[in-house]
Amino acid sequence: MTRVDEPAGAPAAPAPAADWASVDVSECSIGHAAGILGDRWALLLLREIALGVDWFDAIQTHLGMSRRTLAERLDSLVAHGVVDRVPHKDPGQRLRHRYQLTQAGRELRPLLQALGDWGAKHRPDDVGPPVTIAACDCGAPLALVLRCAAGHVQHDDGLTTNADGVQRAHR
Repeated sequence: MTRVDEPAGAPAAPAPAADWASVDVSECSIGHAAGILGDRWALLLLREIALGVDWFDAIQTHLGMSRRTLAERLDSLVAHGVVDRVPHKDPGQRLRHRYQLTQAGRELRPLLQALGDWGAKHRPDDVGPPVTIAACDCGAPLALVLRCAAGHVQHDDGLTTNADGVQRAHR
């Protein structure tokens, strides 16, 4: 990749759409999402269900959380349309429930991936992450990127890479 600095006299990066201090944060989409997902258990439940631990008893055993707390958190995720509760009854057995991510829940997979990547990078242990999410066709670990609708990738270091692989610095 070629790095290209902004030429002299180039227009400055666009200003934010609004001065954040003047924005009514009661309508913030991050705030709304945090109201649904903002506790430790909600994120761990999403991880469990996404990775196939999807029966109530199995989730409770794997996470070691109380049945009451588990039931409350699952009820909340179901009520917010993030998880579906699917009844299942084998002949002669009691009714049990399996949990699965809804479309809205599946759309949270990149968030779970980002949290896992951040935890592995900033809070590593000697063992490493217990699970690495890999591409289904080649098996390489997945990597998250921020990409605009025009195909430019935003990097942590303030560089943007366009679709041709050219990098541009931001001020």
